[in-house]
Amino acid sequence: MKLLKLCWGIAIISLFTSLYMINYLPDALQLPIHWNIDGEVDRYADASLAFLFPPAVMIFILSIISVLSKLDPRKKNIQLSHKSIAAFSLSITLLMVTIEASYIAMANGIKVPMMMVVGLTVGILLMITGNYLGKTRSNFFIGIRTPWTLSSDAVWQKTHRLAGKLFMIAGLVIVICCLLIPLSNLGILIILTVLPSVLIPCIYSWWLWKEQQNDDQSNNEEFK
Repeated sequence: MKLLKLCWGIAIISLFTSLYMINYLPDALQLPIHWNIDGEVDRYADASLAFLFPPAVMIFILSIISVLSKLDPRKKNIQLSHKSIAAFSLSITLLMVTIEASYIAMANGIKVPMMMVVGLTVGILLMITGNYLGKTRSNFFIGIRTPWTLSSDAVWQKTHRLAGKLFMIAGLVIVICCLLIPLSNLGILIILTVLPSVLIPCIYSWWLWKEQQNDDQSNNEEFK
C-alpha cells in the first residue's frame, strides 16, 4: 500500500523531528497534554515526553496495521479493505502530526487554540474515515466490531454504510461549528456529535441481526 508507506515515512520524519526538538528544549519545560471539556488545560507533562507521544502512537498503530493480514483470521477481507485501512492510517497519522506541530509552536512561545486545532482535525478525519468505512470488509481490527456485525457479512455491510454516512455528517458538523461557536463549547460538541455516530450503528447492527434471525426462523418453519 503506497499510502501506508507514506504514513510510515511521515512517522519516521516525526520521530526524528521530535528527537531534534528535545535536544534544544529549555530545561524543565512543561507542555500541556490534556484539556478538560471546557478547553482548559488540566494536565502538563515534561516536554520530552510530550514530543515523543505523537511518533510513538503513529509507530505503534502503523506496526499493527502492517501485520494485520497475518494477525486477522479473515486475511482475504483485510486485503479487500486496503483502501479503508489506508484511510484509517492516514487519519491517525494526520492527527498525531497536528498534535506534534502544535507542540513545536508551543515550545517556541506561540499560543495555540488547541481545542479548535483538534476539533478541526477530528472533523476532517471523521469525514475521511466515513467516506471509506462502507467499503470495509468484516474483520476483527478495523470498523464497528460488534458481536452482530462479526457474525454476519450482511449485517456488517449495512452497519458500515450507515456508520460511514453518520461519520461524514458528524465530521462536517464539527468543522462548521469549530468556526462558529466559542472554544469553551467545542469539547462537549465533539462528544455529543461523535458519540451518537458510534452508538447508533452499534444498536442498528443488533436490530439488523435480530431481523435476520427472525427471517431465518420464519424460513425454517415454512420448510417444515
